Amino acid sequence: MQATQQQTGSYLKDLTRRARTWLMLSAATSSIACILFILQLCALAALVDNLTFKGQPLNTSVTDCIIILALSVSSFIFQWLADMTGKEGGLHISASVQRDALIHLTKAGPAGCAKQPAGQLITTMTEAAEALEPYFSQYIPRAVMMVVLPIVILGIVFHFDIW
Repeated sequence: MQATQQQTGSYLKDLTRRARTWLMLSAATSSIACILFILQLCALAALVDNLTFKGQPLNTSVTDCIIILALSVSSFIFQWLADMTGKEGGLHISASVQRDALIHLTKAGPAGCAKQPAGQLITTMTEAAEALEPYFSQYIPRAVMMVVLPIVILGIVFHFDIW
């Protein structure tokens, strides 16, 4: 059981290396989207503070509203880019796994494939390889964001409220 888990882990690492550029780009754009979202929340908090506690009228805070809107749109754009680059990386990995399976079947030849049902081989080559795509296109970038988000929040809190 332990050897199978290690083999699976090393195989997933190898797959990650095949689409490293796309996944790194996805992680970077996801991190930028995360930072923009935190900045948007900081700007919104400053706007609420100015309006409620400092008594500024709303017409003097138009630029703050425009900044919040610009940060929001920028965050959405970068998150969309992160999703698209992650999807491209996942598709690249899925195609790579299908290509590897086809090469393996070609090397095995008809005698090696005769023991397996043809439907099972086709299902493995298509559905199983495509099932990897969401893992690489969605989970990996979100995992990076789960690491970046708390660090950025901690940095913002220390910036505003240093002991």
